[in-house]
Formats: sequence, C-alpha cells, structure tokens
Amino acid sequence: MRSIAVRSLIALLTLAPMPVLGQEPRFHLPDGTIDYRLPKRVFGRGCGGPASLPEGNAPQPPDPSGNERATLGRVLFHDPLLSKNRTTSCATCHRQSLAFADDRARSRGFDGRSTARNSMAIVDLAEHDGPFFWDGRSPSLEDMVLRPIQDPIEMGLDLDTMLARLRSEPGYAELFRRAFGDPTIDTPRVAAALAMFVRAIASVDSRYDRGLAVTGDVRAAFPDFSDAENRGKRLFFGQSDEQASCASCHVRRMRTCTNAGPLRPDAFGSDECTNNGLDDGRRPLDLGQGAVTKRSADAGKFRAPSLRNIALTAPYMHDGRFATLDEVLRFYSHGVKEHPRLDVRLGGTSADGSGWAGRRPDDGPTATTASMTTSTIGFPLTSRDRADLIAFLETLTDHELVHDPRFADPFR
Repeated sequence: MRSIAVRSLIALLTLAPMPVLGQEPRFHLPDGTIDYRLPKRVFGRGCGGPASLPEGNAPQPPDPSGNERATLGRVLFHDPLLSKNRTTSCATCHRQSLAFADDRARSRGFDGRSTARNSMAIVDLAEHDGPFFWDGRSPSLEDMVLRPIQDPIEMGLDLDTMLARLRSEPGYAELFRRAFGDPTIDTPRVAAALAMFVRAIASVDSRYDRGLAVTGDVRAAFPDFSDAENRGKRLFFGQSDEQASCASCHVRRMRTCTNAGPLRPDAFGSDECTNNGLDDGRRPLDLGQGAVTKRSADAGKFRAPSLRNIALTAPYMHDGRFATLDEVLRFYSHGVKEHPRLDVRLGGTSADGSGWAGRRPDDGPTATTASMTTSTIGFPLTSRDRADLIAFLETLTDHELVHDPRFADPFR
C-alpha cells in the first residue's frame, strides 16, 4: 500500500510540478498594464457590440478590459515551450513582420515536416464569429488556438504535458493570477488567454484607412491616393454593393440582428467558405469544408482570408500555389476552373440554375472590364487592371501593426 501511495504522489508531482523558487522568467514584459483594447473601428461581436475584447469561456476574472489576459496570451503565443520538442511556437507560423502569416507555401512543424495548408494571417479575427481555419472546422477562437498545439505535425504537444510545463515554468503562475484572480493554470484559461491575444491583433492604420477617414465614402477618390490606386479601388469595389466585384466576396457586410446590410468598407475578410474554382474537382484534391461537413455540396470550399496586409502575406491560397498578387489576379481573370460547386459570383450556378444576378451561365459575357462584371467564368482583367488592383491592395498594408511592440516576442 505504501509503494502505491508513493507512486501516486510521484505521478501527481509529475503532472503539476512547482516552479523553482528564485528562478527568473524567460520572458520580459514592461512594467504596468499593456493596453490591448480594440480600436473604435472594430465593431465587436453581436449586434451593436462595444469596441472591447469579447469575453472568453473561462470564469470571469478581475480584468474587465481583457488586458492581462491578452498579455498572458502574448507570452503563450510566442513560447516554444508549447511544442513537443520546445522549438516551435504559434508565432513560428504567424510572424508579426509578415502580418501574422508565414512566407512558405506550407509551414514547417516542430519536427520539420510540412503542414497540410498555408498559414492564414490571423488579423481582425475579433470581427468574426467563426467558423475558423481554411475549412471552417473550428467553431470559436478558444477552440481554434488549441488545435495547432495538439496537431501531430504543427506543434505535437498533448494538453496535459502543456499544463505540466506551464505549472513548473517561472513567471506563469503570476501571469495567470493577474489575468484570472488566482494562479490556477488549466486548459480553458490557456485557451481564453490565447484567444484574447489573437482578438487584440487588429489592423486599423493603413493608407486606405486614413483615406476612408477623410472622405467617408469608399467610392470617392482618396486625396492621398495615386491615380492607379484610385482606379484599383474602383475596380475592387465595383459600382454598387450588388455588383459582382472583388468586394462581393472579400468585404463583409454590416451585421444587423435580422439580416445582412450594406458592405462594410473597412472589413476585408469573410466568414463563409466558398469554392473559387482553383481546381475542377475531377481528381482527389483537398476537399476543404467538404472534409469537415462530409457534404458533397461543400467540396473544395475554403474561407477567404482577410485582404488586409495582403502584400505581406504571400504566398496565396490555401495551398500557397501563387507566389505573387499578379498570379492571383491572372487566375481570377482567366484561370478559374469550372468546378461543379463554383461560387455563383465567379460564374457558377445557383440552386435554380442561374448565375450572378439571375443570368444563366450560357448567356455569355456581359458589360465591361471596368465595372468588373463577370463573364461566364471569372473576371476578365487587362494588364493595367491588374496593376491598378495591386496598387490598391498595397494601400491595405498597416506598417504600424507589424512593428507594434504590444505584439512582439517577449522572449527576446
């Protein structure tokens, strides 16, 4: 009996070791509270929600603004302790200098193997209710942030081992106490802190934002834009909210309590998964959302990531197949495949057999390139159109974000 008790005690200590007294934390944070509150542009969740960090799933802490939880999340986000061999952190594949994306077609996991897909930029996720990931497999940010840790290729660490490491690591108990009122370290709190930090990553200070603040109208010429940038902006948004354009897929609509409203000209991401005709579906390929829902109607559907900072987040698409923005635009101009689930805005057919704006696919081309009206498949673009669109997309780069010390690696 005594040996059993001893073994049980040893097992308990292994699961929850105590930090070494007097040992300094590996991370370095400034004195005082760091302000992670979201800027006024960000609407928040729900109908008319405040511009503040939404609450996580953990018990309510004495931290109403979420600043201490976001600070804890920042340390966790950059800590390679959360990977199996202590070499890889969340920031390894979501680099601040690249607008929290990666520059590889497929990222490398903790042991050097390639991930299945390109790393999405994790910017402005506070504006989204989910689902998250390319295939929409994660219903919430609290769920999303734990998956890479456990993924056998990405970070390869089971959650029990993660908790044991954090409990024995100097400095973490105090960070959890500040964030949650006591030093208890558990999985829901790790998820809440990481999700809070990710929610705080908001892009609000690009040249586009400054131009929109001056005019208040996305279809007015921005005074600090070049002629090419203003032409690209007109191409991107089209002539109206109802027209087939880049914005019809890549700009979210104002959320109301009952239905979708007009386009939000500052929200460049999407909550929906769509099929953009990257492949024709005739051979075994990445099924995207279809692999999650097991529905043939969802085959080849993927989320459209935010276009903010798009000039920094190459390569593009879920598999990183395009190295440049020009390659992306050439694809949408004349490379879209006739997948049976192709989105109607790209020339696919809806349930009633019609295409965009009620046209049937066999009605042939309509209108002009300048208005971005779709032909049967894709959007025809001239070389000047492509150059103008790229000039506009580059105005979405937020240089303040990629240098903001609030998001920097605290282990350096």
